[in-house]
Amino acid sequence: MKILILEDNAERIFQFKKRLIDCNVTFTDIPKEAIDLLKNNKYDYLMLDHDLGDTFDVPGEGTGYEVANWIANNPEHAPDKIFIHTANNIGAAAMLNVLGNVGIRATYIPFLWEKINIT
Repeated sequence: MKILILEDNAERIFQFKKRLIDCNVTFTDIPKEAIDLLKNNKYDYLMLDHDLGDTFDVPGEGTGYEVANWIANNPEHAPDKIFIHTANNIGAAAMLNVLGNVGIRATYIPFLWEKINIT
């Protein structure tokens, strides 16, 4: 299982690492780096946070929305499953909307481990 995770919170990263020990996981907290990784690799799963560092703008550069918007414009690079795990409801809605407008389904789970099903 190959997973790309856009996340900047150390505790969340720790939780991902603890639960995804048998998976090939790549972490980044930089949207442009996530986009480059998606351009050059095929991922089974993508997990997107919205708010990164001090950047909360919706829509905006430097957030998970930047990655979602890029995927919407480059659907051939979309992973099989996309989870949006941000606690920012407005940011999540914007990411779901931009993806949904081009027929890409994503699931919004505000970081509730028991609901994330990696199989």
